Amino acid sequence: MNRTLSVIKLHQRDKFSWVFIPLFILGSSFIVNWLISMMISEDTLYTGGIASLLVYMFVLGIIVVAQTFPFAISFSISRSNYFTGTIVMALLVSFGSALLLLLMSIIESQLTNHWWSGLYFFHLPYLSDGNLLVQLLTFFLFTLHLFLWGFVFGSFYRKFNKNGLLILFPASLLGFTLGFYIITQNQWWVDIWLWLNKHTAFGLSLWLIPFILLNALLSFLMLRRSTI
Repeated sequence: MNRTLSVIKLHQRDKFSWVFIPLFILGSSFIVNWLISMMISEDTLYTGGIASLLVYMFVLGIIVVAQTFPFAISFSISRSNYFTGTIVMALLVSFGSALLLLLMSIIESQLTNHWWSGLYFFHLPYLSDGNLLVQLLTFFLFTLHLFLWGFVFGSFYRKFNKNGLLILFPASLLGFTLGFYIITQNQWWVDIWLWLNKHTAFGLSLWLIPFILLNALLSFLMLRRSTI
């Protein structure tokens, strides 16, 4: 338990990566979009600016392994303690990010009339459907999924190094290409679109739970046998 807490404290010391950069990215994106909404003549401006935060969480999942894994192991912290501490930190940051997005969504929709300019940045149709708890869980699951998806890549690199990536990326590209070909040949695109269309954002986020668990399992298995 103490070793796990040490890993959490190790991550918490890096406030730049876990707190300041995501806030800077999200804030910069918001300011740019708000200025644009003030200058254009349209009544409303819809933007996917909050995706910048989600993309960064994916990148953070990749780089956190390279930045902290060798350091933690060199201080006799076990690989399972490192994994557990990092997952707990990811849960905390994902929850904090979801809480921030929800709070900003409330301010945007209920207190500022979309920032007095018709800007839909945090409170988006479809994504913000449902009560506050549903919105919070939706943001949380999307954020956690992106982090753990990146964490798998970071763990893969730690386990198999550059040679592994040289095989992984072409194999992934081949897999996606094959998947698109099979879907197109069987004319499944309409069915997939109808399936997506009948689910809410919260419903789709629940489908991420198996992938979240799978990504966590794969990361653990690769880190357990990784060297430094």
